[in-house]
Amino acid sequence: MFFVLSNLMNAQDSTLNTKISELEKEKSKIETEINELKKQLPVPVKPTWTFKGNFSANIGQTMLSNWAAGGFSSFNFQAIGHAEANYEKGRHTWLNSIDARIGFVKNYDPSKDVDLPLFKNADQFLISSTYNYSMSEKSQWSYAFLMNFGSQFIKTWDANNSELLVSDFFAPAVLNISPGLTWKPKSYLTVFMTPASGQFNFVYNDFLIQRAEGAFGNKQNQNIRSEFGARVDAIFEKEVIKNLSLRSRLQLFNNYTRSDRDPSGNTRRWNVDITSQTDIFYKITKSIALNFSWLMIYDDDILITSKTGEKRPILQIREAFGIGFTYGF
Repeated sequence: MFFVLSNLMNAQDSTLNTKISELEKEKSKIETEINELKKQLPVPVKPTWTFKGNFSANIGQTMLSNWAAGGFSSFNFQAIGHAEANYEKGRHTWLNSIDARIGFVKNYDPSKDVDLPLFKNADQFLISSTYNYSMSEKSQWSYAFLMNFGSQFIKTWDANNSELLVSDFFAPAVLNISPGLTWKPKSYLTVFMTPASGQFNFVYNDFLIQRAEGAFGNKQNQNIRSEFGARVDAIFEKEVIKNLSLRSRLQLFNNYTRSDRDPSGNTRRWNVDITSQTDIFYKITKSIALNFSWLMIYDDDILITSKTGEKRPILQIREAFGIGFTYGF
């Protein structure tokens, strides 16, 4: 009896092993056919041009009526835009961006029934273009050529005298042209550096440049002032957490050609011009977002009247916070 059961079990195992062997052969044949078909599929082509950007608009209002503590009714508006057009093929990349912002504020004094003029509180645009040629296929370093141009859109008038012009389109304007190196250790961090950067400062407004003290670092009747020095331009752009995006840009420039001294006799040769722009966006819904912007500028050539009446270089800061409509692509 035991002998019969043993033979039956051996026969069943043999049948199963045979079936498994046949299925494995079929599996191998199917996998071979799949691989052959995959080879016939067209290779996906990565787009050479990519485009992205975002736009936001904020509106705010304060209204006072018979308000004993005093104050102003106000209306403010600010629009911010950023767009990129980037090319990438092999070891070549060409990065292009435009940043623009403009804002206004309108105040009304209810105690005197005085409608105050519309004033501008933000006006800026920056065009940036950088060509990179990677040192190798996977290198973090590239040979690069950078061009930055920045100015504003419309005239700005003095807040205390609406007939006194403060600045204008191309007054001032700054153009940077620089060969150098780009370091990109992460997808969200890019650092451009060069020991040989040309900077050109423009003031093309007769009223501003004909003043005895000149304007924006340019001397009287000096429409173009050129500088040559070292530059660092760092850009950080990342979605830090879900729905919270941060874009920050830091620009540093040191002018080799400076030979003047401050009133105390100290050389200004080692002074560094600083421009730092940070924008933070937090999406509440698909179309509504909180946004915060911070612009900091220090330029040793631009003299600002301090609270004591002294004209000297001063750190310039502009901060804005708002909630409004946003659109991205």
